[in-house]
Amino acid sequence: MPKKNSSMLQWSRVTLGFLVLGGFLGAADIGQAQGVTVPNTFVNGEVADADEVNANFTAITDALDVTVPNSFANSGIADANEVNTNFDALKTAVDTFTNDLAAATSATETAAQNGCTQGGGTWDAGTSTCTPASSYNCFVGGFCAQAAIEFPPATYGYTNVYDGDTRGTEPALGAGCNTAIGQVNWLGGASLQLDLLVHLQESLDGLRSILSGVCASN
Repeated sequence: MPKKNSSMLQWSRVTLGFLVLGGFLGAADIGQAQGVTVPNTFVNGEVADADEVNANFTAITDALDVTVPNSFANSGIADANEVNTNFDALKTAVDTFTNDLAAATSATETAAQNGCTQGGGTWDAGTSTCTPASSYNCFVGGFCAQAAIEFPPATYGYTNVYDGDTRGTEPALGAGCNTAIGQVNWLGGASLQLDLLVHLQESLDGLRSILSGVCASN
């Protein structure tokens, strides 16, 4: 960064620039993203030391990976145009960072949304969250829910996690068991259960074994 002879900077000139820059940094959240610490704080009405001003510029330019064209010394009056040029360079860097961050955020969200929907989940654009696809099987739900009616688990001694399920209530509803195709699967499962009832009514042990294997978990 070229060295420029100028005086101890008057606070009223420098403070305005740093306040404006602070607004840009806050908007882009640079301090949090890069861990920036500005080493010097100035007091209104006092003369700002050029070395401290240069150090503040350096802290910010290092974080933004940019250079400013001017630095200052305590031997003359700082040129306002040079100070403004430095802040213009920093503003451009912050704008670039902000745009890059927005583009990266958008790309990340798009990838997350695609992964969610391709996996059968539901993407909520408002909260940028994914609700995974249900693992509930409507055919098995219909089969086991009907089994719980015909052969109550408490009476026949087997576990049935589908006991009380219906197509119109959760979790079957969320899995689409109330849609056209879901309803076909549900009723197909229920029909199979009734067929088993006819064929295995003389063998409750065999029926209990089947129900325990199918209906104990979903």
